[in-house]
Amino acid sequence: MSNFGNNPTSQSINDDQDTKVLYDNDKILHKILEIFASTNESLDGCMDNIELPMHVLIEPLWNGLCQLKSKGAKIRIITEITNQNISFCEKMMQVTEVRHIDGVRSNFKIVDGKKCLLHVVSIQNSPLSHAIISSVNEMAAAQRYIFENLWNKAIPAEQKIKEMEIGHVNEKTEVSFGIESATTTILNILQNSEKKMYICADKTWPSVAMGVEVFRGAMFGLNDRHSQSRFITEITKDNINFSKELLKAGKLRHLEGIKGNFAVSEKEYIASATMREAQLLVQVIHSNVKAVIESHQYLFETLWNKAIPAEQKIKEIEEELEPVRIEVVYDGNRTKKLYKNMIKNASNEILLLLPTPNAFIRQQKAGMLQILQQVVKKHNVKVRILMPPSSTMLIDQHSQAKSKEISSQGDHNLDGFFSIRHIQPLVDSAPKSTILVTDKKLSLVVELKDDTKKSFEESIGLSTYSNSKPGVLSYVAIFENLWLETELYEHIRNVNEELQKANENLKINDRMQKEFINIAAHELRTPTQAILAFADLLPLFPDNKELGNMIQRNAKRLQRLIKDILDVTKIESQQLILRKDTFDIHELDSLISDYRQQLEKIDTTKKIKLFSKFPEEKNVFLNADKERVSEVISNIIDNAIKFIEKEGSIHILIKVDMDETNGNGFAFNNHVLVKIKDTGIGISEEIFPRLFTRFASKSINGTGLGLYISKSIIEAHGGKIWAENNIGGKGATFTIRLPLNNNNKTDYGQNNEKRKLT
Repeated sequence: MSNFGNNPTSQSINDDQDTKVLYDNDKILHKILEIFASTNESLDGCMDNIELPMHVLIEPLWNGLCQLKSKGAKIRIITEITNQNISFCEKMMQVTEVRHIDGVRSNFKIVDGKKCLLHVVSIQNSPLSHAIISSVNEMAAAQRYIFENLWNKAIPAEQKIKEMEIGHVNEKTEVSFGIESATTTILNILQNSEKKMYICADKTWPSVAMGVEVFRGAMFGLNDRHSQSRFITEITKDNINFSKELLKAGKLRHLEGIKGNFAVSEKEYIASATMREAQLLVQVIHSNVKAVIESHQYLFETLWNKAIPAEQKIKEIEEELEPVRIEVVYDGNRTKKLYKNMIKNASNEILLLLPTPNAFIRQQKAGMLQILQQVVKKHNVKVRILMPPSSTMLIDQHSQAKSKEISSQGDHNLDGFFSIRHIQPLVDSAPKSTILVTDKKLSLVVELKDDTKKSFEESIGLSTYSNSKPGVLSYVAIFENLWLETELYEHIRNVNEELQKANENLKINDRMQKEFINIAAHELRTPTQAILAFADLLPLFPDNKELGNMIQRNAKRLQRLIKDILDVTKIESQQLILRKDTFDIHELDSLISDYRQQLEKIDTTKKIKLFSKFPEEKNVFLNADKERVSEVISNIIDNAIKFIEKEGSIHILIKVDMDETNGNGFAFNNHVLVKIKDTGIGISEEIFPRLFTRFASKSINGTGLGLYISKSIIEAHGGKIWAENNIGGKGATFTIRLPLNNNNKTDYGQNNEKRKLT
């Protein structure tokens, strides 16, 4: 075949009648070209559907026919015109007269009516295998007779082509056997392609497409006709150079592990078994059935969308990069294996999103959580998990159920291993998936198919495994957004709770202020009216001392009310000032004695006894505002008297809560306790939670400010005050705890200290 391009020397055929059998393809081709050159008047030929394309595709043969036409020789060709070879026929019509007849299977030529050439085509190694050439008159006459009969039966090629173009296409699927027939079928579809040619083939195809000259020429012929060419194959180190050549002929993509070979154009489809490198095929399926063509066009588009650009794969091979892998997994067992391997091989961080509580249970049963724990302990991997809130209970149950086993293994609760946050569960109709990302390099998205199933494998559908950086990082971004969303949701929830509490407090304060206004108005009106009334009576009864006493009592009551209101105002504005001085706790006995005398003079409707007990220690000194401390004690005693209905008692116990004393008998680093216990009606459940707040009162008399003021005074001294109902349900006990002065008797200083209430 290396001599095909040489111009044969024109010479006469031996005029002696002779018949020869020729072997060796080069000799046969040279003899044919020699015959073409020596033809003077006519060349008649009959070609089957394999022979005809070769006279077009093989350049020396085509050039020989063109030279004959230029010499003015008459050329007639009979062949079978089909959808596969119609383009070759149209080109042949440019230099010869072509007619069609169905089922042509012979190949012969007659030169000037005197010589004939019969040949058998074989393209396993070269276009021709052997030929018979004869100048015997009888043989030439017999071939002329056969040709003329066939010519008269045949129809003009123009007519047949027109019928094919406007008439019904005979759809059929057939198999071509043998290298010659298979190769011709492949060349025909490549030649017939006008708009598009899609080829999907295994890793051996690039070497065939670019390594076999007849195919290489046909492939680049696609570009010459401006046909849209797209190819899919598996690019490997072995075929990378052929793949680079293919990129010059059309668009090429890589698909891992592709099997089978097919090509589809706008009107034809062929398929073959697995190829062998740089070798021709021996069997090809061909079809022009519209449904077959459309289905394989769709199949090609699906594979094309899955494949990656050839340039990317070539770069990965040449630079030894890790190939991008995106795999759709349909087998549950394989998904489970991938899942476990990803966790085991993680070295830095694991992100896990579980869509339902049942997903957590299946993770535990499948051993995923145990592997996560081992990875955390062994490699110090950071694990973050997002799951629905209801999964927390399952975590607790898991921890309790495994507590003995975990303890023996040296493990801890799940919370000790993982950072867990809760996301709001999806609605039932929404698609759900488990998402696993490791080291921001690998992702596995597992579709939840049936959440009622107990095993991991039964519950899942398809899964997508990927090491594609953009894809993996997109799932990382989704996870991080959800992670931050939990913080935002928690913050909003806390703010809402605080707003709700604040709203409730506002409502309570509003109600209490309204109550206070009503109480204050009543409390102010009552003594004011009494004072005015008694003042009006006083001129009428100037000698009545009781009227003066009544005026005085109501004036004091009014004064006390005003003082309470002013104290609350000072407390709220942090302007209440304590005038602290050092005094002995025993000095409070005079206050209690005054109350005891008052109780003895009280109306006989109430019989109240007051008992008191002071500490046995002498020199128990407080550094405090004596007037304010007395005010607190007085307020509690007044309340006790008020809430004893008819008969009862009040017990006042003052003692040192002593840890140490110095050598002179002085107590230091200790506290004094004042306990006031009454046998009244006790503190109601409604009032108890807000006992020391403003306006807390159920009494028709009083503003509810006394205990609030008392608590503020005691706390300003660094002390505490609290209350409790007595055991047995009768009366209440108030306890005041104040720090003792730690200096000795001669070092009392800081008299008249002023301190703001905070």
